[in-house]
Amino acid sequence: WENNGDGIALAADLDAACQDMEMFQFHPTGMLYPQEAEGILVTEAVRGEGGILLNTKGERFMKRYDPQRMELSARDIVARAIYHEVQAGRGTKHGGVWLDISHQPKEYLLKRLPKMIEQFKTYAHIDITTQKMEVGPTAHYSMGGLWVNHHTGKTSIPNLYAIGEVTAGLHGANRLGGNSLAEIIVFGKKIGQSITKEVKKQQWTPINKKMITHKMKAMMSLINQKGQNPLHIKKELQQMMWEYAGVIRSEEGLKKALEELKNYKSASLETGKSLRMNEKLIAALDIKNMLPTCEMILKSALARKESRGAHYRSDYPDTKKEGKKNIMCVPSKKGIKITTRSIKKIPTQIHSLMRSQKPTSHLLE
Repeated sequence: WENNGDGIALAADLDAACQDMEMFQFHPTGMLYPQEAEGILVTEAVRGEGGILLNTKGERFMKRYDPQRMELSARDIVARAIYHEVQAGRGTKHGGVWLDISHQPKEYLLKRLPKMIEQFKTYAHIDITTQKMEVGPTAHYSMGGLWVNHHTGKTSIPNLYAIGEVTAGLHGANRLGGNSLAEIIVFGKKIGQSITKEVKKQQWTPINKKMITHKMKAMMSLINQKGQNPLHIKKELQQMMWEYAGVIRSEEGLKKALEELKNYKSASLETGKSLRMNEKLIAALDIKNMLPTCEMILKSALARKESRGAHYRSDYPDTKKEGKKNIMCVPSKKGIKITTRSIKKIPTQIHSLMRSQKPTSHLLE
């Protein structure tokens, strides 16, 4: 619903470099049913307040994957555990597992989880104080994105700045819970100050009307086309990425996805004439931005022949010492070029501080 890769695609259209596009975090618990609620986040506070995960056999299956931390294990571990249970035939009707917190007192849940109670009541018409929730992994946060200088917010393109989830390099291979809000607050101020200084140095030039006209013509060319229904194509593209570049990946699946992506690139889309709440036109514009973003995710995931953080390869399940590097996507005349970049060493004082800190919650690991 929220992220079609718009920001990344806009910058990539200017040949901006991207980094670590394969690092996509999957939250373990999202709604699966009904369709209009599919993917909506089910906060990990449910597990933090004592919620337990069960398969259709009634087994508390996290015992198999992390017997110490159970449901409070790291996001990527819980997401893969649910995926494995479903693949093993122990999943629910809609391809997930059960999350149950009905053993807690109703008054306690009304106080601690009012939003979740309302969410399931509104969409699924169930009362989570007495009934189990059907949940499954959902795409959550992109650690990869545009390469930026985190001191200035500059991308590889002059005068183009970026901040937040559209950028890469801050969260590494797996974001900690709550850090995205801190990121915006800290770097919003830091980079805002940087831009203010840079703006004062600029020599302003008239707007290039030809470039604007060219961009408008490219967008208008999408209108009133004949072809396939973009609403269906968008859904197919999302499903294809989920199947081949989701929680668990493999070389075979990633290569198959790249081949299928060629068909989506060449597909003609039916958009209609209307410019007023035209869902088909909106979907066509979404697809235009999804295609380069998907390609970079697939090629980067194929290049990283190991498992690290949120990126898990079934054919390369181990983390390799030589894999400690950034995967770079650099646009070229021949398409997207994949290169690698050495990771800078963490300053000694920061490394010492990190080692001395004890996590306050397993959910933040």
